[in-house]
Amino acid sequence: MDVPIPGDVVVEMANSLVQFQQQLSPLLALVSGQVNSFNITITQGDPASSIGAVNFINAGAFGSFMTAYASPAVPWLSASPTTIPGIGQNQKGQFGLILNPAVLTTQTTPYSGTINLQDNRPTPTLIPITVNVTVLPQPIIGISTNSIQLLWTLLTAQNSGSQQLVITNSGPPTSVLNFTVAKVTNCSPWLSFTPIVVTGIQSGGTSIITLSLVPQCIPAAAGIYFETILISSQNASNNPVAIQVQLTVQDCFSPHREAIGWVGGDYDGGPGAPYRDGPGNQIAPGLGGGNGDPPAPPDTPWPHKT
Repeated sequence: MDVPIPGDVVVEMANSLVQFQQQLSPLLALVSGQVNSFNITITQGDPASSIGAVNFINAGAFGSFMTAYASPAVPWLSASPTTIPGIGQNQKGQFGLILNPAVLTTQTTPYSGTINLQDNRPTPTLIPITVNVTVLPQPIIGISTNSIQLLWTLLTAQNSGSQQLVITNSGPPTSVLNFTVAKVTNCSPWLSFTPIVVTGIQSGGTSIITLSLVPQCIPAAAGIYFETILISSQNASNNPVAIQVQLTVQDCFSPHREAIGWVGGDYDGGPGAPYRDGPGNQIAPGLGGGNGDPPAPPDTPWPHKT
């Protein structure tokens, strides 16, 4: 037959168990190989971020249970979590370290701060974790041009070829530029570039982004197409920087070729030199037969750009 246990007896038994566990002394210790200091380099203006983890163990008596605490001694350090209870003998726990550099500037770099780890002994074990921080100045994104012109001729596939964009870290000494490149307007499939991620550009250093046309993705209709690529660096003082890209797609009869020095082919599809008013040729303003110009005599050669 079950005999009910009075509530006050249950409470007393629980209190006795807690007191017994407290008598079994826990002991906070770092796990083997765990360092107790971190050296971090950041850039002024960086967002808060995880900088590492501290692993510890209850090295106390058999049957002991430990509650571990992490208390920062400076406002730019914190731990996650801040308290870990119920760690049995030989069990491990981990505190993540978080750096918030909002108040850190290059004027007073380097910084040194601690997070103190402790257990729940009557006289707590205290283990300081030291974080040393060097703050670099913000880089500046420099560009060789803010617009790029590309050209593609239908049927012949003649084109302007690859173009290069030079990115420079124009920031102060000791600054370091890391950046990414992305299409942000139309995600145009006709445009590709490489690389898309660049790191470690020292002050005054450069990196070359090569922009290329993707032949199988060129629009089928003649016209002008636009894309914007963005150079992004989360801690650059002028982040982000936009580059405008224009693609001109022309057919075989477009007079625009004369503006860029094109001198080959035959506009009427026959052999020989191109004729500006030959059969099938598009009439071009200023070149005879258009915009008030008198028609040129038949078989007048197209004026080549020299």
